[in-house]
Amino acid sequence: LSTVAGVDAAFEAPANRGSYPFTIAINLASETQYGFPEFKYERGILQLRLLCARKAAATQYIEKYIEVSTAQVYECSNDKPITEEAAVRKGKLKPWTLMAKKHLE
Repeated sequence: LSTVAGVDAAFEAPANRGSYPFTIAINLASETQYGFPEFKYERGILQLRLLCARKAAATQYIEKYIEVSTAQVYECSNDKPITEEAAVRKGKLKPWTLMAKKHLE
């Protein structure tokens, strides 16, 4: 999925499903292995995210695009869990891995 051709193929309608196969796109794809150099995460996380999000935005039948990543973008805390909106508002975004850093770019 980190190439335009791969993303285009992922958003194509299967022949047996008609022209509009889905209205919600959920991106669970990402590089998850630790220990790679930064350029590997650049392609496996950032480039992949941008290509998928742009394709979903350009595809008229996608009504909702959801992206899932790890919680490694949040500051480590012993406080009770908070919502993503509250974490952003309170400045609690503090990536603690190189992968998490790429998810926030």
